[in-house]
Amino acid sequence: MQVVFNPKDTNTFASASLDRSIKVWNIGSSVPNYTLEGHDKGVNCIDYYQGGEKPYLVSGADDRQDFAVLLQGVLTKKKKKSFF
Repeated sequence: MQVVFNPKDTNTFASASLDRSIKVWNIGSSVPNYTLEGHDKGVNCIDYYQGGEKPYLVSGADDRQDFAVLLQGVLTKKKKKSFF
């Protein structure tokens, strides 16, 4: 489990959870903006990818899969051993 703040918008952050989800939140909100699902096991680590102009969130989980999520709504799943 992990929490990481968006480096381009410090009012938002993402949380990784053992319930296999990633949630994106606004500070002060009791409900997430949205929930990302797709890992088969608990999500251990997340981070914002700061390269390029499009905002990505990358994650690693116990299912040994890496995800790269384009935060504008497109999900890309790469099946390979986790590098985290």
